[in-house]
Amino acid sequence: MIESANSTFYTEEEVAKHDTEEDCWTVYKGKVYDVTEYASVHPGGRKIFLGKGKDCTELFDKYHPWVNCDYLIGKYQVGLLR
Repeated sequence: MIESANSTFYTEEEVAKHDTEEDCWTVYKGKVYDVTEYASVHPGGRKIFLGKGKDCTELFDKYHPWVNCDYLIGKYQVGLLR
């Protein structure tokens, strides 16, 4: 989505502004993802929105400890949490 997601930084406050189903960002292990597009194909349906605008690391790891998040949604990374 962006040229260099590993050199773009966002604060928690900036991520929190993206907390709707039409503009859904989340944080996983310090990486910021725009999962708006992915939400439509998320196998768990609307549950993905439980992490909108905030860090979903604990929630994700609770239900998906075996899943490689980078493989699954890596292309949606927009930056890193500052």
